Amino acid sequence: MTRPLLKIAGYAVAIIAVYLLIAKMGWLPSPASWFRAATVTIDETPIIVSRIRALSELSSLSVQDEVVVTQIKPSGTAKQIISMMTPGTPPALDHLVLVVKGELQLGTDLKGLTEKQVFVSGDSISIRLPPATVLLAQINPSQTETFIEEGDWTPEQVTQLKIKARDQLIERARQKGLLQKANERSLKIMEDFLKTLGFTKTSVRSQ
Repeated sequence: MTRPLLKIAGYAVAIIAVYLLIAKMGWLPSPASWFRAATVTIDETPIIVSRIRALSELSSLSVQDEVVVTQIKPSGTAKQIISMMTPGTPPALDHLVLVVKGELQLGTDLKGLTEKQVFVSGDSISIRLPPATVLLAQINPSQTETFIEEGDWTPEQVTQLKIKARDQLIERARQKGLLQKANERSLKIMEDFLKTLGFTKTSVRSQ
């Protein structure tokens, strides 16, 4: 009876010795970890994304500019008849020329930011922001000057010419490289914002 018990005890000691050796090599958890509370890791990425989305828009550059837009159309029937009856007279045309002043707000739209664009690890964070765009383009009616107005123009035709002016303001901003400038400012503003959240290592890039 004693001999079988000793045999079993020998097997047990051998198994424990092998287990401790493997645990020491890191292939199995050590016996001490059996009584240690498991580490709980909380992913803060969704929280950070929500706080950034709450900013909605990051306006980084305000631009005021002026353009001149022109619209030409055939004149009314009466003028056309007079023009046709006068030899050497070119076709009658109506002219409308506006000097339009407007304001652009350039920056980054943050509402579409996703968790795939944010990586958080401890006090480090990396973000890829959408490229800067035109957040707002508006015409100032009180500073819109009618330079030439010949013929009859409906309010709808005048409005269409102002829309054309707004589009030209946006295109001029692109040609001047203002979107790139706004993008650089957005990255700097976001980096400063992340530091206020407690991150010491930040990487903010544009997509």
